[in-house]
Amino acid sequence: MSHFGEVSYVELPAVFHLSGRFAADTDPNKVNLTIGAYRTEAGKPWVLPCVRQAESILASDETINKEYLSMSGLQSLCDAAMRLVLGESSPVIQEDRAVALQTLSGTGALYICFQFIDQFYGGCKDIYVSDPSWGNHKLMIDRIPGLNFKQWYQRRVRASSLKMECSPTLV
Repeated sequence: MSHFGEVSYVELPAVFHLSGRFAADTDPNKVNLTIGAYRTEAGKPWVLPCVRQAESILASDETINKEYLSMSGLQSLCDAAMRLVLGESSPVIQEDRAVALQTLSGTGALYICFQFIDQFYGGCKDIYVSDPSWGNHKLMIDRIPGLNFKQWYQRRVRASSLKMECSPTLV
């Protein structure tokens, strides 16, 4: 008997099915627009030259501390991000009420945010996600019992207003 026998299969979002169909397509003139990443003529990920240069600088700099970061990430990055988002003279920063942490990815950041809302926010637990959006956003919200997945449609919102029953969290 497997310890993981109760794990259910999760259907992949449509964009991943499209990527598979793209890979199987033999048309030499095909163009992959599903993920939104830069590609070479051979269809491989294209890394911007400035990124390659930055990687080279970082790899060759022996003064950089390559130890594990704290659980909240690189503090100087978190502080700079707060100043960028909230403004240099933000009262929230000046009064030491702002908090930031670094995550591995956008999906990881959203999951931490959803968990935080579920555990610590006492208000409305409706999470509004735009349509279109990534399918994994709904999957994450649906797996947290205290949260409610809601959709709002970008095309309609531009023409009118967005009506909500409570003060939601927008993703």
